[in-house]
Amino acid sequence: MDRFIALLFAGFSTGAVYALVASGIVLVHKASGAVNFAQGDLLTLGAFVYLAFTGAMPPMAAVGLTIVVLFVAGGAIERIVFVPLRDQPRLTVAVATFGIALAIQAGLTVWQGSDPQSVPSAFGHGSVDVFGTPLPVLSLWTILITAIVFAGMYALFQFTQIGRMVRALAADREVAVLYGVPASGLNFLTFGLSGALAALGGVLLGPSIAISPMMGFSIVLFVFAAVTIGGFDSMGGVAASAVVLGVAQQLLTGYVSSAYTNAYPFLVMLALLLVRPTGLARPIAAERF
Repeated sequence: MDRFIALLFAGFSTGAVYALVASGIVLVHKASGAVNFAQGDLLTLGAFVYLAFTGAMPPMAAVGLTIVVLFVAGGAIERIVFVPLRDQPRLTVAVATFGIALAIQAGLTVWQGSDPQSVPSAFGHGSVDVFGTPLPVLSLWTILITAIVFAGMYALFQFTQIGRMVRALAADREVAVLYGVPASGLNFLTFGLSGALAALGGVLLGPSIAISPMMGFSIVLFVFAAVTIGGFDSMGGVAASAVVLGVAQQLLTGYVSSAYTNAYPFLVMLALLLVRPTGLARPIAAERF
């Protein structure tokens, strides 16, 4: 039973990181219609930027500054890629973001080398007993912080003017622009927020793995599996899908075989889509978040 609880908890923690990164993809798509394939590599960039900052300042200051830097990086992607290609087919924009992902990988390899590196945790080490099972403190913080972030995003998009304008863009971009919605500024904001979410994912994931410049590729594949199930129009659906995939990945790794860890999310995705082709959240027509 202890092993099951530990694996379940690890799955929630893994799913929380997937949810943070996936929510950035959904946020950008809702506001601009673009699909950002560089999101996983922004997480990697966030982990390396945080690692660089930890040698010069307290850990929590490094976390805050990393989030700011990645917000700017996300906004820069919007200005460099989306603005010049705004009138091009969406596939062209998606391919361009894939090019940005490759550029980030190359830049990180030049800057940090290709060898895996360890990252210190800003949220403590060790474990705490939950129902008699020792659980990592970092995993507890990951789940708690992700829950707070999603609660904050829900409040932002449901109860603020900015949220209403983003929802208006998602519903009908042309009509929203005609009514004076500042599409350009909101696009920059959503790309920036997606970068900040990726940074937070990197800060939370980095201490539990050995980070490397190429790890963003596998992460973005897992994240797109969650988006495929949850849908590009629902952050709540994507969060639920990410947690399902994270839990399934950890349980199957623990009870079946660790040789197929990277394949399990896609096998679960295929199984879910066979049973429910519309995904987990699509039938909820009133979903707005």
